[in-house]
Amino acid sequence: MHCPTRLALVILLVARPVVAIELEQTDDFQDGTTQSWVNDVLGNSTNPPVNTNDGTGITGVGDRFLTNVSTGGSGVEGEQLFLNTNQWSGDYLDADVDVICGYFRNRGATDLRIHLGVEGASTQRFVSTTPFALPADGQWRRYIVSIRRDDVTSVGIGGTYDGVFSAVTQLRIFHRAGSLGWQPTPVAGSVDVDNITAGNNSAFDSDCRDLRFPIANAGTDQTIIDWDNNGVESVTLDGSQSLGFPTIISYQWSFTFGNSFDPGRLLATGSNPTLELARGSTRIALRTITSAGFRDDDIIRIFVVGYDVADVAVLPDFTGDSLPDIASLKYFGDQPGGFEAHRVSLYSSAPGFLTTRIGYGDISYAPVSMVAFPQSAPDGGTALGVFSLRINNNSFDGNDRIEIRDPDDGSLISIQEPLNDDWQVRQILSVPSVGQNGSAALGVLAVDEVTRNIALVIREVALDAHIRTLFFLGSSWTPLHAEIIPNLGSGEPGVALLATRDDGLSVVQIRNTQDGALTTNVFSLDQNWSAIEMRVINDATGDAISDLAIRSVRNSDGLEVIQIRNSVTGALVRNLFPLPAPWVTHSMAAVDDNGSSALAVMAERTSDGQMLAQVRNTTTGTLINNTYMFGSPWRIRKFMGMADLDASGTSDLLVLAQNQDNGRFYLQIRDAATGIITRNLPQPP
Repeated sequence: MHCPTRLALVILLVARPVVAIELEQTDDFQDGTTQSWVNDVLGNSTNPPVNTNDGTGITGVGDRFLTNVSTGGSGVEGEQLFLNTNQWSGDYLDADVDVICGYFRNRGATDLRIHLGVEGASTQRFVSTTPFALPADGQWRRYIVSIRRDDVTSVGIGGTYDGVFSAVTQLRIFHRAGSLGWQPTPVAGSVDVDNITAGNNSAFDSDCRDLRFPIANAGTDQTIIDWDNNGVESVTLDGSQSLGFPTIISYQWSFTFGNSFDPGRLLATGSNPTLELARGSTRIALRTITSAGFRDDDIIRIFVVGYDVADVAVLPDFTGDSLPDIASLKYFGDQPGGFEAHRVSLYSSAPGFLTTRIGYGDISYAPVSMVAFPQSAPDGGTALGVFSLRINNNSFDGNDRIEIRDPDDGSLISIQEPLNDDWQVRQILSVPSVGQNGSAALGVLAVDEVTRNIALVIREVALDAHIRTLFFLGSSWTPLHAEIIPNLGSGEPGVALLATRDDGLSVVQIRNTQDGALTTNVFSLDQNWSAIEMRVINDATGDAISDLAIRSVRNSDGLEVIQIRNSVTGALVRNLFPLPAPWVTHSMAAVDDNGSSALAVMAERTSDGQMLAQVRNTTTGTLINNTYMFGSPWRIRKFMGMADLDASGTSDLLVLAQNQDNGRFYLQIRDAATGIITRNLPQPP
């Protein structure tokens, strides 16, 4: 039970007590009488308080209460006054009564200020110093009023606190506007009272709650991450904030039956038990019982959710060790529409430890991918962008956004929603050197769903500013993937787009990101082949310009080939054939082998799920290394090259893997030339 205000109370003394006051006595009016409450000490009122049973009591039908209707005119009939000279008389000090509680309701049209007053011998009177406000809203409210020495004021003639409160002859409850006094202020209205109780301050807390009747507190709803994705997780419940007087002797936790505690489905006992809960939403009820035998219930909802790693990215050094760092984009919840949080974990790749976590985004958006923007944060450092799709009615509604933050402190740099609803974002890129002061810019690859036009929209990272738009191909083409070419030969960057035409023909179209000019169209094979992947690789032809690796599959028999082509002329350098059956190619990653161009190809053996990374020199085709990594039940989620961490002269490989049995993730860094593990980064944290 709660009462909105803690106040002081006064009690009136009138004559010698007839019945002695007792601690915890309560007038609940269930006997159908007024229990000696009147509004005229002489009994001459023509409109006294009455016992009411109209079905609107505190607990509803059958709960009786006392009502006083006042006219606002002269005499006691015009005043809001309840007084008692019977069971509320006596020695309050000896009975250890120093608070009075009750339920009050104002069904009139005027807000009231309610005082309590006591009278002793003759005109020796005290009233509560601070009235409580009783708004005219027709709602039951519970108030507790202190009648301790410091909370009452003498308004009578003579008499001490001890003298009056040891021989109380009258207790009154009344409305008085203005200064303190004994007489009520006339007002037209209707006031109901119930459960008037004599108490001791030690049994009530500072929020006006009667601790004899416990207040169960199961805590706030919790969202718990199932870190190993095995379907269950340990959850610690907390009922320690529950209240009860003199003490709580029992904490019982159960599954709910409807909205109630279910003793037949008991889960645990104690104030802080730990449970194993299954993935999903669970309602749990707490029941507390005091040593006096009173009880109360409270309900909490526990959400146990899984997590997923949406993407990983390599960032320029932000930890000061002159080595690149790693970002892992996670979301927590169950798709679709059940996202509880998004988070980016940042790792220093040198020692491999977690450095910080950054919370990302509105949980109504599902994270898709992540890109680093060097020199694009306001302080000149790296910015980190997360591309997300919005969830609406449990499905993706086509709206998207890019949220860009500073990985140093997690501060928001910008939120970009650059295109209207006709455009569907396929990918975001970091476009070097075209932003303000030569910084990286945001590239948004999108398709107009009406016209099928393909465009790369380039925007400032930190500003709501458009730089330029590059248009690719025509309406009969479908984009598959785009990558940045750092140098087109003029020192300017370009973008390579792999796309397929409706008749099956594939092309890589390359454009200058400075002016959008077409550099070349690189056609790979004919309509009998389907291009499925492209990577920009280091120079394989000796012209100091990045080249292309294009992986295609022959439609007739599934044969795969990787063509290494010059990005300027489109000329074929060589064909690389991935591992034959029973191996199936997963993806490619560009690496550097002591200054030479190399390509790593990840493949899976269908017979047992064994994963293998094969690294070859793209100029000569020479095998550099075969590295076996992760077997069943692990599967590769992402595979990419990154800078050399161990000074071996060869790039490293970054692999994100997931255990298919329990859903757990793992990040591993290996030397591309030797296959030696450089770092292990278990996921989470």
